[in-house]
Amino acid sequence: MPVKTAEELRRALRGLDRRGYPAYKSLAGAYRFADFCLFIDHVQGDPFAAPSSLRVEVPYAAAGFPERFRRGRAARTALADFLTRQMAMQFERCSFKAKGSGKSGLMSITRCGQEVLERSACEISGNVEGADGGRTEGGARGAGNAKAGHSLAAERGAHGVGDEVAEGGARGVGNMGSAEGDARDARGAEGVITVRFHVGFPAFGRTINAGELECILFDFLPACVKRALFHDSLDARQVEAAVHLAEDQEALRARLREEGLVAFVANGAILPRRSGVSDKPLAGAVPFASPAELERSFDLPHAGRIAGMAVPRGITLIVGGGYHGKSTLLEALQSGVYNHIAGDGREFVLADDTAVKLRAEDGRCIRNVDITLFINDLPNGKDTAAFSTENASGSTSQAAGVVEGMEAGCRLFLIDEDTSATNFMVRDEFMQQVISREKEPITPFLERARGLYEQAGASTILVAGSSGAFFHIADRVIQMDCYRPVDITERVRGLCAQREAPAMGAPAFRMPRGERTMPAFAAAREGDARGGRGGRDGGRRHGHGGGCRGYDADRDERGQGGGRRGRDDRGGRDGGARGRERLKVRSQGRDAFSLGKENVDVRFVEQIADSEQTAALAHLLRYGLERFADGTCPLTEAVERLFAVLEREGWAPFCGSFVPCGLAKPRKQEVFAALNRFRGGMGSGAGGGEMDGAKDSDR
Repeated sequence: MPVKTAEELRRALRGLDRRGYPAYKSLAGAYRFADFCLFIDHVQGDPFAAPSSLRVEVPYAAAGFPERFRRGRAARTALADFLTRQMAMQFERCSFKAKGSGKSGLMSITRCGQEVLERSACEISGNVEGADGGRTEGGARGAGNAKAGHSLAAERGAHGVGDEVAEGGARGVGNMGSAEGDARDARGAEGVITVRFHVGFPAFGRTINAGELECILFDFLPACVKRALFHDSLDARQVEAAVHLAEDQEALRARLREEGLVAFVANGAILPRRSGVSDKPLAGAVPFASPAELERSFDLPHAGRIAGMAVPRGITLIVGGGYHGKSTLLEALQSGVYNHIAGDGREFVLADDTAVKLRAEDGRCIRNVDITLFINDLPNGKDTAAFSTENASGSTSQAAGVVEGMEAGCRLFLIDEDTSATNFMVRDEFMQQVISREKEPITPFLERARGLYEQAGASTILVAGSSGAFFHIADRVIQMDCYRPVDITERVRGLCAQREAPAMGAPAFRMPRGERTMPAFAAAREGDARGGRGGRDGGRRHGHGGGCRGYDADRDERGQGGGRRGRDDRGGRDGGARGRERLKVRSQGRDAFSLGKENVDVRFVEQIADSEQTAALAHLLRYGLERFADGTCPLTEAVERLFAVLEREGWAPFCGSFVPCGLAKPRKQEVFAALNRFRGGMGSGAGGGEMDGAKDSDR
């Protein structure tokens, strides 16, 4: 069926005026405007619920952006990020100009931070031979979105929202599914800019105010799209600068890998942040200046020559007095796994993109991890080659973190002494004399750092302020002196030569056993009293959280036995979750999310940069648990399969009836971290290791 016209939408709107709010659901579908196609994916249940989900699609050629801006992942991501920020600026001017009850008149989209992330809020698709090799993922992603549109029609018909409304909703969304697929086929080669956002459909109480929604959709939205998504309306130099910056950042990352470097901090970088609640640069901060011994220069495609401090592979120690900038430098490096926007101050502060920040995490769960590198011969006789506990101590959690990081492909560990377990990091000689090595099950990190680098290929950058033992194992030592780095490696080596090195009696280095599998997890899938039976908007409620943050997926995740089935990781129909209620997903800001009844605490996974990454982690984990959690699929294989699906089909397989605004792609390391903190099934001993008496047994 063809896409409906904008005038058909206008007539439908006027016919709904003064009716009950659920009648708005009949608007779901696709509508052709002059410059774009509008999709109404989900209509809120009432004006006080989270706002409705909409998206617009603009053909890339019609938008007028240069073709080279969508060749290569870095360029596409940077352009999409730029357009998202432009759309947010336009929405701020129009939001709540339309009046009504509750969230009536709200217009919102993702509020981007300082990092440039791949987000569902804006995607640039199309079959293009990219500079990053091969065809882009856009065509497959478009197909995934189209299939999601088809499934919503069946879902609404199955659940029902009143005869007239259900019939209209199914008809509208049926148009959306088939029309969207046809439209994508017609212009797939040209590419499409897709922008997802939220609108609060206006009402007086719970009575439709169609005139105000008509104003939003026919006046405000077209103006916003024209000003934010068309090249002629934007500052061409700003658009080009955003893309060029991303290309320079990726070129520099490639050079660092080629040169055997794990981190780079450009001269002139501004590392301190404005405050604990603002990630913007601190005004008046001391610009970074590399010590001459570590300074390297690189020629970039657009910015030309850039110079700064280059950190080679190996063990690097950052020392200095309190408040001199040690932790500030480390925090900048841990954020350096992401690209940053112009003006952030950390545009060319880069770290190996597999870097993992390690810290003690008292109370976290550990499942079947081989921690024999660090912990052996427990007094209770518990096996540390397949260790599990629901309540780890700081030292045990950090030991597990190292092994889990290796499993996730980490090539650089970032450690701050302030957030580490002291007994995990070092044991001085006096303590070794009082408590003999035979009585201490912990082998400190001090004695394993060299083996981690030389045998496992994992470098370390360590901030130390209290123990001099690390000087003896360091390949280089950087002192932060009034926020300026000084290379004191040679001076430290001279001092070390005058002192006896710490006793090293660690057992021989042995690579941890890498045989972990996805946990055998059988979720309770009976659902709540509302899930799967429909009613008005399915009876679902979810927090909006401003913009697209705090996303709650209950609204679009229907029971698969109620009219739709999941798809397996090959894109076909899936038997892995067939006939069962899907796990409910709720994100709780940046620090946590829930799957069913299980909360997953990721507050100490410090390299999650945005709450939308946390929301995406929830969706990715649910998909993995529903398909791979049979106790036999290797954990590394499961994560690779998750990312293969994401690359091939985009967000659609992980979501329900439509792809929401409010998801940002995490790294594989964060997916591993979230899986490692998921407690589901531990009470039954799933995942290996002896669970009896596990709580506090490692303390």
